[in-house]
Amino acid sequence: MIGTTLAHFKITAKLGEGGMGVVYRAEDTKLGREVAIKVLPEAVAQDPERLARFEREARVLASLNHSNIAAIYSLETAEADSSGDEGGGHVTSTCPPRAPISFLVMELVEGEDLKQRLARGAIAQEEALPIALQIAEALEAAHEKGIVHRDLKPANIKVTESGEVKVLDFGLAKALAIDSDSASLELSLSPTLTAQMTGVGVVLGTAAYMSPEQARGKTVDKRADLWAFGCVLFEMLTGRSTFGGETVTDIIASLVAREPEWEELPADTPRSVQRVLRRCLEKDARQRLHDAGDARLELEEAIHGGQDLPGLEGSDQVPGVATVATAQPLWRRSLPWALAAVLAAGLVAVWLLRPSPNRPVTRLSVALGDGTLHDALGSSVVLSPDGRKLAYVLYTNEGARTLYLRTLDRLESITVASGSNREAPYHPFFSPDSQWLGFATPDEIKKVPVTGGTAMTLCQVDGSRGASWGPDGTIVLSPKASTALVRVPETGGEARALTTLEEGETSHRWAELLPGGKVALFTVVAERPDSDPENKLWAVTLATGERKKILDDGTYARYVPTGHLLFVREGTLFAIPFDTDQLEVSGSAAPVLEGLTVSEGHGGAQYAVSNDGTLIYVGGERSVPTYPIVWVDRDGTTSPLWNLPGAYGMPSISPDGKRLSLTVFRDNNFDVWVYDLEREVPTRLTFHDGYDGDQLFTPDGESIVFSSDRGGPIQNLYRQRADGSGQAELLAESDSNVWAHSFSPDGQWLAVEMQNETFDIMVLRMDVSSQFEPYLATEFSEQFATFSPDGRWIAYVSTESGNTEIYVRPFPSAAGKWQISTDGGNWPRWSPDGRELYYGVEEGLMVVPVDGSGETFRAGKAEPLLSGEFRGVETGIN
Repeated sequence: MIGTTLAHFKITAKLGEGGMGVVYRAEDTKLGREVAIKVLPEAVAQDPERLARFEREARVLASLNHSNIAAIYSLETAEADSSGDEGGGHVTSTCPPRAPISFLVMELVEGEDLKQRLARGAIAQEEALPIALQIAEALEAAHEKGIVHRDLKPANIKVTESGEVKVLDFGLAKALAIDSDSASLELSLSPTLTAQMTGVGVVLGTAAYMSPEQARGKTVDKRADLWAFGCVLFEMLTGRSTFGGETVTDIIASLVAREPEWEELPADTPRSVQRVLRRCLEKDARQRLHDAGDARLELEEAIHGGQDLPGLEGSDQVPGVATVATAQPLWRRSLPWALAAVLAAGLVAVWLLRPSPNRPVTRLSVALGDGTLHDALGSSVVLSPDGRKLAYVLYTNEGARTLYLRTLDRLESITVASGSNREAPYHPFFSPDSQWLGFATPDEIKKVPVTGGTAMTLCQVDGSRGASWGPDGTIVLSPKASTALVRVPETGGEARALTTLEEGETSHRWAELLPGGKVALFTVVAERPDSDPENKLWAVTLATGERKKILDDGTYARYVPTGHLLFVREGTLFAIPFDTDQLEVSGSAAPVLEGLTVSEGHGGAQYAVSNDGTLIYVGGERSVPTYPIVWVDRDGTTSPLWNLPGAYGMPSISPDGKRLSLTVFRDNNFDVWVYDLEREVPTRLTFHDGYDGDQLFTPDGESIVFSSDRGGPIQNLYRQRADGSGQAELLAESDSNVWAHSFSPDGQWLAVEMQNETFDIMVLRMDVSSQFEPYLATEFSEQFATFSPDGRWIAYVSTESGNTEIYVRPFPSAAGKWQISTDGGNWPRWSPDGRELYYGVEEGLMVVPVDGSGETFRAGKAEPLLSGEFRGVETGIN
């Protein structure tokens, strides 16, 4: 066809031929430029349906506009007006007129292709890595358009004399495929396919660079290109094919079953390049590198030398490949972020780490001001989505909290809200546009403009375990009372249920809406929160309520723009690749930073991330709440009882008032201790690697009953002598978690809390059997049952009103009830004479005068007794 003119394109030379057509050099006589023309096979050009499919595909591919991708100018159909032989001599045609010819007009790229270059052997790193970087940039640009090359190989990669890379044949899609069983096919002849046209059972591509899923005829995506990219890079560095063989069958068998010869890599191959190769050549596509942009960032670091970052390994060159397993994950360099360490004194140190090697590392510090950071449960230091504002909560004095807002370009913070008790703010969160700041109080969810103004109430809730604000105006949160997720509009209104607890689950918390706001991540707490719970990460689709488990053994997930999921495990922040479309993680979790402050037993953590990748966190050891043990007189005077700092709870005083038992958290275990009040000597009673706690003395003071998981994952009741002699014996066994709360005065009955679909109150007849009998089991949660001193009444906590309130019922009938609290309550306890009932609230203790001497129970008005935060209350005989 040399000398032939197709439309206004004059063919001047033949450049090559393959299964996808014949390529010619041509002169564009209209624009006065040289182009490449690919004449489509007649099987495509003469098939209207296939040609129409290809025309649709060509329109998509023509949208690619990148310096490393050979451009497609147009798709033409024309009749040749003359013919010529391959030598260029013109002849007059005497043949019948030929059918119209369909052809692509493409950018003409001068230079040799990589196949020609590799014929001379391996390419030195200083030349190979810049070539690989440009290939990665081309793939990244195409993948962002949803276009998969599907046939990346050295013959489709040209390098100009100036070193510029051009990736060819983006655009030869499935419409151009010829019969795969043709005997004339060479191993290098194969088509290209876009992401929209992939399909199961279609085996297309060059065998030596085919991904395993491609070879098996499975559905493929951009990860097939990343496999081929790894093969090309390996071949450039070693001078040999990654997977070779004499026949197509041999090659496919090799790539499916064999690992690359890693020892063939040059000894000075940078770690970052080794990581790229290992991740690209994972046979399981789920474990493979997901994004060409990640490969680009690693190669940039290898080429430019990278930055030595605190806590991260640099790109120093280490001989061999054994170091790949311990190298830092590549995502840590793909994310521009700020690492903020919040000290107890209220200082924030911020490191701004940029992925570009031309940008220096920036460090700054932010003084939070006077006070102690409020670190209960979820994060109390959060960033706005635009990364420009910082909100944080400080304890400014006993029982009061203040919410501050600071823009990072200013030195001062402004007060957003402040209060104590029911008005104390906590759990701040931002709107998607960073123009509103939401926060919780014990009773409400509120929002306030970041420019200042009056806070508006959005809904009534019983506390909060975190909230997330979506782009459509939906706010997802977890009230403490419902224990599951609810949703409320940003304009305010009734909170509607989003999730429900399934069997074995006690709480859903720490919601995080993914980009688009259609799906929320959340933490599922599968055991009692104060017993080292088992946390799992789940996702829920807002439109349908459908749930999907994401990860075992993780909590407090946050999504970052690099396509990774951050989550917390054992005080360490991890990252793992995450597909937001499939809602699936891939690969292995990699540690990002250690020493993150977390809330022991609650799954909360002190970190936050913005949309620009800025990460702020509270450093330090795991945050284990410490609760001093004190006596409190009726006038509010406190005196220390046990000076050793620690995490204590569930106090129980012996009947004679001489000993105190406690649940003590230490060394990641819960155990029961006994404190001699007269001798002031503590003694550890149980020694179990797990949970022993929620204990109480038997009425005779000789033994202690406690809950333990020593028999398995279920917490059952055990009994052990209070002096420590003998072994703990199983008191009663259940298929559900059980916690003992109170003995009747005569010792015949033990009131317990059992975790069924909700929490129920059961009783155990001590002198008859070891079978639990129901006392109060409803659709609501009933907890913390305690007998009155005369044994005629049981005080307990119930959620039947939508809030945790204190009630009293008669025993043993449970017929009739009296509500004691009206503004929330917990930990009910009777005075020794039975004339008062105490209960805890967030700001302290309340007292209610009661009279249960007659047939009808009577209660007076609740009054504040003591202020402060308490974790368990016990009344003494004095």
